[in-house]
Amino acid sequence: MMFFTIFCELNFANLTFRSNGATMNNNETIQLIDNLEAQLHKLRKNVLTSKIDKDLFIQLNDIGELVTLYCKEHNCQLGDFSLLASISANTLTRVLRSPETSNIETIISVLKVIGKQLYIGDKLVGNIHD
Repeated sequence: MMFFTIFCELNFANLTFRSNGATMNNNETIQLIDNLEAQLHKLRKNVLTSKIDKDLFIQLNDIGELVTLYCKEHNCQLGDFSLLASISANTLTRVLRSPETSNIETIISVLKVIGKQLYIGDKLVGNIHD
């Protein structure tokens, strides 16, 4: 991956661009900005299409495994966990059985307890853990 820094000063009154002490005319300035925008677009595309680190993401259906692991590591019961998440034990049970039909606020409450955040992304072909 390439990183670069440009020190510049834009003067909108005269539409001049100074980079490292050199002054450029309007056409050169526009060409440089277009080039920088193209490079930025390419970098953004590379970041978005780069290989996903499988260890960083889980599927929503795996939330039960996270809750179970949290309870084991913190020596607590599901009832204790539901109190930490500020939801009823019955609501926690429904989330663990069927997270895809659960209220988004409830899922976020559960994830906050275990130190996770909810991200929404494009559907991947196949399973991310394959």
